[in-house]
Amino acid sequence: MLMNNGLVLVPLILAVVQGIKLLISPKYHKWAFLLSMLIGIIFSYLFATDTTIKVALGQGIIAGLSASGLYSGSKATMTNEAQYVDTERID
Repeated sequence: MLMNNGLVLVPLILAVVQGIKLLISPKYHKWAFLLSMLIGIIFSYLFATDTTIKVALGQGIIAGLSASGLYSGSKATMTNEAQYVDTERID
């Protein structure tokens, strides 16, 4: 029951993936979404208390993809915001 909710896993997965990305070469960063899915599956299976393996697998995939999308979506938003601020300078 502790981590039955996949929303609890998303920030945890995001933190672990970002930590791993600091340790590996930038040329492998494009595979971070697969890493987040794998970590999501592992965490979901480890922390599942009363679910089957199929349910834990599904929850892990969803949590991993959510963590990956959360990072890329917020990164894109911040990049677009920075471009918007640069074009709207008042001289």
